[in-house]
Amino acid sequence: MQIVVSSEPRIDLSILSPSPRMRELPPPFDVRPTYYFPFARNAICHGLRALGVSPGDTILVPSFHCASVVEPIISYGANVRFFNIRRDLSPDFRDIEAKIDSKVRAVLAIHYFGFPQPIQRLMELCRAHHLYLVEDCAHVLTGDVNGTALGTVGDISIFSWRKFLPLFDGGQLVINNPKLHIDIPWQGNYKPLSLGKVYRKIIVDLIDGSPVTKIKGMSRLFLLPYSIKRRLFPE
Repeated sequence: MQIVVSSEPRIDLSILSPSPRMRELPPPFDVRPTYYFPFARNAICHGLRALGVSPGDTILVPSFHCASVVEPIISYGANVRFFNIRRDLSPDFRDIEAKIDSKVRAVLAIHYFGFPQPIQRLMELCRAHHLYLVEDCAHVLTGDVNGTALGTVGDISIFSWRKFLPLFDGGQLVINNPKLHIDIPWQGNYKPLSLGKVYRKIIVDLIDGSPVTKIKGMSRLFLLPYSIKRRLFPE
């Protein structure tokens, strides 16, 4: 038996049609300040601004991670210090405490593959040392710990919806700490060419998601002009 898993979420026409019922957003998006970005890495960078992190400050990050977690921290100008995690991917609290010094401003926790970390205990540790907690929910579609929704505990939380939904892009920053504020200088420079890429992706995903085999093969034909253009006029 062969199991084939799509590399991207599937899309069909029913997703694009308006829903007859309007549903309320789940926590934390129902009441917490929420900001949308192309990628979760953008949300991390702006999240550091919301926390008041200064260049030269240190963020504690688990030693098992995606490069997209570390790169925005370094680009922001902060330092990264790794702490150990155990075989079950839970944090080594003793190692975290051993690596806290006057330069550390925040601890980043990752809910690996959507499985909850001991987020309440991490928050207690952060509060005891006057640190911020960054809750990385890039692998989380939904979930909770003892009735507390993931993404609602950290001072800020980060989501990456393009990993679950048929979106061209989609990152999210949620501010859970009411004492935090961020003023993001939005720039309206989303070019029509970029919108064309969005529509192109939607059309290709619709074709690939068709149950009709002959229609699925049309995606390559649809992308042929773009492939030729990319070879002749690379961006």
